[in-house]
Amino acid sequence: MNCLKTRGVCDGYAIKPRKTRGKVPRDLEPLNPEPSCRRTSPRLRIREPNVNTLDFADDMQSVYFNDWNELVRVSLGGAHFSRTNLWTTTMPQLTRRNSALRQAAMSIGAISRALSSQGSSYVVARNFGNIANLLQSPHYQNAIVYYCQALRLQGQADFQTASIQEAVLLSILFVAFEALRGNRHSALQHVKFGFVLLQELLTSEDSDHRIWNLAPDPRQLITEILDLYNHLDVQSRTVLSGHVKSSRSPAYELIKGLKARGHTIETYNMQIQRYTDPGEGRKAMPEVFSNAEDAYCWWQICQRRIAKLGPLLLTVIDDFKVEEINDEAGIDQLLEMMQNQPELLAYCEK
Repeated sequence: MNCLKTRGVCDGYAIKPRKTRGKVPRDLEPLNPEPSCRRTSPRLRIREPNVNTLDFADDMQSVYFNDWNELVRVSLGGAHFSRTNLWTTTMPQLTRRNSALRQAAMSIGAISRALSSQGSSYVVARNFGNIANLLQSPHYQNAIVYYCQALRLQGQADFQTASIQEAVLLSILFVAFEALRGNRHSALQHVKFGFVLLQELLTSEDSDHRIWNLAPDPRQLITEILDLYNHLDVQSRTVLSGHVKSSRSPAYELIKGLKARGHTIETYNMQIQRYTDPGEGRKAMPEVFSNAEDAYCWWQICQRRIAKLGPLLLTVIDDFKVEEINDEAGIDQLLEMMQNQPELLAYCEK
């Protein structure tokens, strides 16, 4: 207050000049200065790759493939107790890795989705209107595209060891596709083609080399494929009509192919026996089965024996010239000759 009254100058308020600070020497500067908070570019987010993009061109293909896997699990693979490794392991794995098999699997999934979208009315009444709606379905059109792509890829493959497995499994998938499509004639043609492949595989000069390159242990795969084709042959007879020779069943075509190559059905069965269980024909069936799996194994053995009888009968009928019989006396003579046929007698004695 006195300073204000006297207008004097007080030394206590003198402002001392600040000392200038020198710059920090370079050798004392931090070696790892903190980076600026300012971002020059947006931060990248690392995401896991979408595995479907490696095998499928779009999401719909992945949906069709999942539909195919569901069909294998529910219906195509058979009942739960009768499912084989062919349907539970081999088919799902190979259809994912192999391009041709994957296209065929997607075609089955697509046509299954097309039929499901039509509802139960399409199955009950397949009239012109329902068929026209099915043909216009985008799922059905996609199924045809995938089916044709699988055929094209199969046609481009060479008949070598690597493609034999693909061709045999493709014929099975094509049968399933044509059966769902309702084309019995094409399905039957694929069954016949499968028999031709098996004949070529089992009777060729380098059959051992080809078969043992199908899988690490091809015996189970060969057995399951043969069982499947035997079932398909039996089922094909239910959709064929007319004379036994004019029907041209898959087994009859197999007999013709074997004869053309100098083989018989006996040598063919002996070749099959090399890759299936060699002792199953010499085992005695137990009177009581210990469990359901044991019963099913014996049921499969019985089915294999019955399946061998069909081609054998066709061979006998072909040799007896059945088409020339036109009266009851000829039929009686044929039955008598069949009862004395050595091949049939040997089969019945086993």
